[in-house]
Amino acid sequence: NKTYEGKSYADRKANDARRSIEQPCCCLYGTTVPERLYAALDSGQLLDGFLSRTLLFETVDNPSFDRRRAMDTEVPDDLVQRVAVFANRAPRMTSDGRDGNIVAATTLNPIKIDFTAPALEMACELDELAEGCMAMEQEKGTNFASLWGRASQNATKIALILAVGCESSVIDESML
Repeated sequence: NKTYEGKSYADRKANDARRSIEQPCCCLYGTTVPERLYAALDSGQLLDGFLSRTLLFETVDNPSFDRRRAMDTEVPDDLVQRVAVFANRAPRMTSDGRDGNIVAATTLNPIKIDFTAPALEMACELDELAEGCMAMEQEKGTNFASLWGRASQNATKIALILAVGCESSVIDESML
């Protein structure tokens, strides 16, 4: 909910103008093979919270690559339309600024995505499970407690991604 202010330069060329980012966040997408990734991890990433803030997806599928098929395939229209929804979506601002309120005109007004009642129950059950597992790991003195500390938050983030991707105004139990 903050603004990141870029560097200011004494030389005010157009392409050196300060850039501000409203409500910044950073997402990294990386790919590797499991052996290299797991060899690079140690308990430090558990303790400092890195792993609890990371979503890892591993697949056992290794489909054969057919260059001709890949080159001849058109991007499906429904995929193009779904991506266009995000690309063309203007940010919702608190105000248009016509009333003179500059702060409101530059403050984003996020879209709220609620849980359905059954999904909220599932999320609360996951919260309780994660809290119990975290307490158990702390009691055992393992480094896995921090993973459980963010488990339900990560499930909620994935559910939110699914809801937005499905253009749903709610998170339902199929998304958890």
